[in-house]
Amino acid sequence: MFHNLKTFVRSHSKAAILFCFLYFIMLSSTPKNVLCSAKCPQYKVILFDSYGTLIDVNSLIGTIRKVLNSTDPIQSQVLLDSWRTKQLDFTWLRSLMKSSAKDSYADFWTVTKDALKYSAEKFNISMTQSQQDELMNAWLRLQLFPDVKDSLAKLKTKYKLAVLSNGSPRMLREVFKSNGLDDLIDPTNEFSVDTVRLYKPHPYVYSLAERKLHVSKSRILFVSGNSWDAIGAKAYGFQSVWLNRIGEPYPDLGISTDFEISNLHQLADKFS
Repeated sequence: MFHNLKTFVRSHSKAAILFCFLYFIMLSSTPKNVLCSAKCPQYKVILFDSYGTLIDVNSLIGTIRKVLNSTDPIQSQVLLDSWRTKQLDFTWLRSLMKSSAKDSYADFWTVTKDALKYSAEKFNISMTQSQQDELMNAWLRLQLFPDVKDSLAKLKTKYKLAVLSNGSPRMLREVFKSNGLDDLIDPTNEFSVDTVRLYKPHPYVYSLAERKLHVSKSRILFVSGNSWDAIGAKAYGFQSVWLNRIGEPYPDLGISTDFEISNLHQLADKFS
C-alpha cells in the first residue's frame, strides 16, 4: 500500500497533495458521538437509568404547587431543583463515606426524604408531616417522558431491556407499575443499588447489572439522561449513551460517552 502511495505521489504530486488534504479534512470533520453504522457492537441488552431518563422528575412540580398552595411557579421550581440536587449530593456523600468500619448507606427513599427536609429548611418553607408525606408519595406516581413507551416497544423487539437505578426497590416497582411499564421491562430486570448498598457512579453498581444479567459488559448498551451517570458507565466499561434532553454542555471529565442523543426516538430508530 505504501509503495503504491509513494508511486502515486511521485507521478501525481499536486493531485496527491490535494487528495491527502481533503482526505484528512474529511476524517477530522467526521462527527463524534453519532449513532454508529453497521459496525455497531452486537448488543444483547439495553440498560436504562430511571430518574431523568425514563421518569420525568419535573412531573413533581404540580404536586409541589398543590401541597404548598402556591401561585408562585418560581418558588415551586426552586424547591424542586434544590430537592433533586441535594438528593444526588447525599447519595454521592454516602458512597464516599462508606468504609469497612462504617456502613453509611441509606436507601433512596430515606435520602430523598432527607433532601426534602434540607431544601424546605433552606428556603424557610414550613410543612406539616402530612404535606411531607404527600410530596414523598408523589415519587411513586411520577410520569414518564412522552417518548418512553413507543421507543421501548420498538427496542424490545430486538433487545432485552433492563433498568439500573438508584431508586429503592419499592420506589421503582411502584412508579413502573403506575405507568404500565411491566409489559416492556420485566420486573425481574429492574435492578436497584440497594443490592450493593452503594450509589452510582460507583463502578461496583454498574457491575451489578452485568452479574444479574449474565451478559458481558461489551454486550450492554447503557442509556442515561444524567451526564455523570453515562460517564460513570463508560468509565466502568459499558458502551454508553447520554440522553441530553435539554441541550446541556458536556462535562469534560476526560471520558467521552459513545453517543449523544436528544430523545429516545433517535435511539429506537437506529437500533430497532
